[in-house]
Amino acid sequence: MSGEPGKQPAVGGPNKDGPSREARQKASVVLEVLTGERSPGEAAQALAMSTSGYYLLEQRALDALVGACEPKPPGRVATGEPTIMVLQKRCAQLERECARWQALARVTQRSLGVVPVKREKRKDRRRPTRRGLAAAKRLRKTAANMPPEPAAPPPPAGGETA
Repeated sequence: MSGEPGKQPAVGGPNKDGPSREARQKASVVLEVLTGERSPGEAAQALAMSTSGYYLLEQRALDALVGACEPKPPGRVATGEPTIMVLQKRCAQLERECARWQALARVTQRSLGVVPVKREKRKDRRRPTRRGLAAAKRLRKTAANMPPEPAAPPPPAGGETA
């Protein structure tokens, strides 16, 4: 079954060694029903599933058969991987070139005695989000519409505590 000793094929999915034993068994039973050798009830029993489950399996198998019969375009199917790799190489090349030009500019500035301009990094003030502003506005509105809370009763005279 599997090319590597001690390695089990994945259940429920395709693997590099072809269909699993269970998938082959199900396909065989479906073909037996389609040829009339078994009834759908017998097939369901053989596969230890309900009859409605068998009918779903049969429909999936027929859908896969029809899908496999669709014409395929000639040639290789283009994927984006080669393009991504080319762009990544180009990006790395441009980053190296940029670093080289920056180094050359620094060397030139030093040799001419030009003091490089130091740019201040400005600290960006975090702006409140629109949702946060809207929530604050709603809270202010509801607070303005609420009646004022009753004042607490004054403490009893004479220092007695309850």
